[in-house]
Amino acid sequence: LQKVAVLRSPQMCQNWLLMDENEIKKITFDFSKIEENPIFNEVIIGNENSQIAELIKQLDNSNWVKVGKEYLTEPQWGKEVCPFCQQNTISKELYNEIQNYFDENYQNKMRNLWFLQDQYHTELENVESIKASLWNNEFIQWKEEILKTITILFQSLNTKLTSNYQKINKKIQNPNIMIELVAQAGVQWCNLGSLQ
Repeated sequence: LQKVAVLRSPQMCQNWLLMDENEIKKITFDFSKIEENPIFNEVIIGNENSQIAELIKQLDNSNWVKVGKEYLTEPQWGKEVCPFCQQNTISKELYNEIQNYFDENYQNKMRNLWFLQDQYHTELENVESIKASLWNNEFIQWKEEILKTITILFQSLNTKLTSNYQKINKKIQNPNIMIELVAQAGVQWCNLGSLQ
């Protein structure tokens, strides 16, 4: 059975059956695979076996070090300038420990977050596309009650999805925090199969 978003009452669902069937079939977005991903409830930190891990943990500055890491260059001879204090303090050993802290496991989790962010953004764009398509549907244009309901429901959905997207962005900026995404709360579903 196919789920159709943004429908509330059985009467509204019945009215939708009169619409172009192809338009209805487009209304199939499922954000739950992204929203329920356990990575959002995970504190993502670097390699705890790194020699600098304990200091980073004590100072609670993993995100700060991560940002600074982007400005580090591997020392060739001597010491490189630290992006934080601007002193020649970054030895080859310290450079390697910082790289080791943000190990492959950390990088894989970050890639997963970026992938989920990209998927969520794509789904957000799909919602906007579906909304525009519905607005151009003749049946909806002639039914003021349906148009008002759809407008309210899409606004509510967009607010929740945009808030979730912002939370995902925050998680990427601060991987050591846990976030809770609103799981399509308030969006009512209708099964097309039950209406036939």
